[in-house]
Formats: sequence, C-alpha cells, structure tokens
Amino acid sequence: MGSSLWILGLFFVDLGLFFVSLGLLFVDLGLFFVGLGLFFVDLGLFFVDLGLFFVDLGLFFVSLGLLFVDLGLFFVGLGLFFVDLGLFFVDLGLLFVGHGLFFVDLGLLFVGHELFFVGHG
Repeated sequence: MGSSLWILGLFFVDLGLFFVSLGLLFVDLGLFFVGLGLFFVDLGLFFVDLGLFFVDLGLFFVSLGLLFVDLGLFFVGLGLFFVDLGLFFVDLGLLFVGHGLFFVDLGLLFVGHELFFVGHG
C-alpha cells in the first residue's frame, strides 16, 4: 500500500505541475497580448504625434500667412498716408490758386475800372 500512495503522490505532483505549466502558458499568452496592446498604443501615439506635427506645421503657415497679411496692410497704410499727404499738397495748391485768382480778379477790376473812365473820360 505504501507504493500506491507514492504513485498517487507523484500523480498529483505531475497534475499540479501540468496546471502550473498551463498557468504559465496563459501568463505567457497574456503577456503577449499586453505587448501587442502596447505596440498598438505606441503606434497610436506615433500617429497622434504625426498629426500634431502637421497641425503645428499648419499653424506655422497660418502664422506666416498672417505675417504677410500684416505686411500688406502696413504697405496699404503707408500708401494711404502718401495719398493723404498728396491730397494735402493739392489742397494747399488749390488754396494758392484760389488766392491768386482772387488777386487776378481784383486786378482786372481795377484795370476795367480805369479803362471805363479812360473810355468815358
């Protein structure tokens, strides 16, 4: 009877080692899926990083475009300043033309007055 317990003990040891081996197989399979999941997480983060790079690149070009718009508006403002300055000098010139025509008219009035009295003298 002692040898049958020995065989029964070895059977249960063998059965226990089988379940330990089966458990380690499932642990190994679980770690495989954990590694596969981490691979896809890393791949997803790569695409997120790539997307953010293109968003940053797009914002760079938006910023560059706004810089050129600002530069263009600066030159528009500068051009309008010179237009305004030119219109100031046109207005100043017309002021002198108006005064000159006033004196011409005044002079012609005196000349006409003298010619009237010379003719009716």
